[in-house]
Amino acid sequence: MTSLLCLSDIGNGLRQASVIVFHARDANLIGLGAASQPLVTGSMVSGTLSVLTSDLRGRQVNELIRPGVVAYASGTFHQLSAAVVTGETTVSGTTLANVFLTSTKDAALGSGSTGISIQFLPDSVGLAERTFTPETVGAFTQ
Repeated sequence: MTSLLCLSDIGNGLRQASVIVFHARDANLIGLGAASQPLVTGSMVSGTLSVLTSDLRGRQVNELIRPGVVAYASGTFHQLSAAVVTGETTVSGTTLANVFLTSTKDAALGSGSTGISIQFLPDSVGLAERTFTPETVGAFTQ
């Protein structure tokens, strides 16, 4: 078991602490995609996303994108509550797997949007988040 801790500013003086938990994490597969080269960029229609299978680095779609996996999209972390491969299509020699996704923050995943980028965190199994107000500067916090 390993974890990733993140602290983000969500405005109005509030912060959000996020903890992502991994089980049997493959140290050679830190993340699928990146800000400049995301795993998935495309259209999400009614929760279905097309995944380029060559980007999965030899692993299966349902092994990496499954319920419980954490993804980063629209500036926040999301834990998938459902992930079902609904089929594959091949266009000009490129294989795309169609995956139906829902998350704990469904609206923010961008259903119905075009050009959405999602970064999946392989081998992640949990997400916990807490919003808090940091203590003000004073003698105790210095």
